[in-house]
Amino acid sequence: MHPGRLRFDETVGQNSYAWWYIDATSDDGRSGLTIIAFVGSVFSTYYAISRAFQRGDPHNHCSMNVSLWDDDRYCWGFTERGRNALQRSADTLVIGPSQMRWDGNQLTIDLDELNWPRMNRIRGRLRLTPTALTSRSVLLDTASWHRWWPVAPHARIEVDIHSPGRARWKGDAYLDHNAGHAPLENSFSSWTWSRARLKHKTAIFYDLKRRDQEDLSVALVAGNDGSLTEMRPQLPAVSLPRTRWRLKRSTRADEKAGARVIRSIEDGPFYARSLLETRIDGQTSLAMQESLSLDRLKYPWIRYMVLYRNPRAWFSA
Repeated sequence: MHPGRLRFDETVGQNSYAWWYIDATSDDGRSGLTIIAFVGSVFSTYYAISRAFQRGDPHNHCSMNVSLWDDDRYCWGFTERGRNALQRSADTLVIGPSQMRWDGNQLTIDLDELNWPRMNRIRGRLRLTPTALTSRSVLLDTASWHRWWPVAPHARIEVDIHSPGRARWKGDAYLDHNAGHAPLENSFSSWTWSRARLKHKTAIFYDLKRRDQEDLSVALVAGNDGSLTEMRPQLPAVSLPRTRWRLKRSTRADEKAGARVIRSIEDGPFYARSLLETRIDGQTSLAMQESLSLDRLKYPWIRYMVLYRNPRAWFSA
């Protein structure tokens, strides 16, 4: 991890992981996306089995997770691929037919993923331009195994999806990076995360329940100049309605105003992503929120279900 300089060639050792995360919403609030590029896919059942047999090679468990949504559609891609489908350099990450390229100012993402389970293709190009890169990462555990870097809390994105159907829009975007040297479920039982774009700044909240350690709450204000400062005082936690899978959801917001769920984007047995309307420091804003239960992920029946949502490409890149 190199805070201040985005690159894709960092060392990812045995049983480790690295991912690059992007979310975005259109200026009219009707469309959105998330993209997560994994080297060592942390939710992969195949990777979990490999680690259990002391063969946890992260390069053999890579994925480009894609979620696209608007008023008329929802597309999902999360194909796991082996090391033959992975190429990395300082400025380029290739996973199968999809790739990310960083030119120092703009991140270009070319997508070509299987839309599961409809079996058509998700194809298109995205251009993300950060306002600035931050130069600080956050240690998430006392053993120094897991780090999070909010790379570009504020960015603009141009989206051109040409399959399935045509979708072109512009909007606000966010980019971050996580890396670690142990499975997430060994260190954390759950977490919630959210980010809200405010006037001239972005608020980011990360609340983690850590195993055998005191819980961690991170609240940052990111300026358009790339500055990161602690939010004081800490805003109260606001409970949200549980998902269809009865997964707990929460965020942080002004106590009186609270927050409400506008759309449940992803609703799974251990993971949920939601679009919220929230109020922070007196400003009403759209917020992206995620809830993750790693206790649930450890259940064998959920590991089995993940095989369906995260199929592996055995014979092709």
